[in-house]
Parts: sequence; structure tokens; C-alpha cells
Amino acid sequence: MTYQVADDNGATATAKQEVTVFADKPTLDISKIPATVKMGEPVKIHDVTASSKYGDVSVDLVGGVDSNTQGNISSPTPSPINSGNKPPQTPPLPCKLQIPQRLVILLKSLRLLLRRLIQTLRRVYKP
Repeated sequence: MTYQVADDNGATATAKQEVTVFADKPTLDISKIPATVKMGEPVKIHDVTASSKYGDVSVDLVGGVDSNTQGNISSPTPSPINSGNKPPQTPPLPCKLQIPQRLVILLKSLRLLLRRLIQTLRRVYKP
């Protein structure tokens, strides 16, 4: 930002100030998600709460759990490539989280509004 001042005699002064805008991170609580489930029973993935002091938040689920497979199940991670061999391909884990269409439309609208706001602020506050 640049500030300019002039007095009645025509003398002027200018000062510049760089401003960094930051946001606090949202909170995410997954404590109600069980660490163990009985084989064949569905995993309750909806007991997640998130909040932000800036308003609504969206929660994306990456990966999932197949409760028909016994053992420790987690999201796949790539393994290092040894001797020119490719790492084994891991199939994606199923995810049955359904997001209501109204929420999807609202989130897309908010994203568009935020982009427009950022563009406007960049035009108004050129360094």
C-alpha cells in the first residue's frame, strides 16, 4: 500500500507499507471415528466436525476403508522404485460419502465469489 499526503504549501510525502494477510487454520475433529470396526460392519465416516472462525468449511475424504477386508487398512502410499522395478499398483479404496447437491452448488458459488474478490483486491491494492 502506498500513502501520499500533501499540505497547503504543496509539499508532499509518500510512505509504503507491505501487508501480509494470513488466516488461521480450521479445526478438524475425527475423535468419533472408530479406530477398529467389526469385519463386515460399515464404518461411520460422517462423525467428523470441522470449524473455522471465518465461516463455513468443507471436509474432503481421501481414501476409505473396506470393512470386508481384515487387517490394518490405510490410504495407499507409493513405495520407492528399486532396481528399475515399478511399485505395485494399489487399487483405490472405496468411499461412499455423499455430498448434497445444494452444498456442492453453494461451495462452487463461494469459490467463484472469492476469486472475484481476490481479483478486485489485487486491482485496488497494486503495490
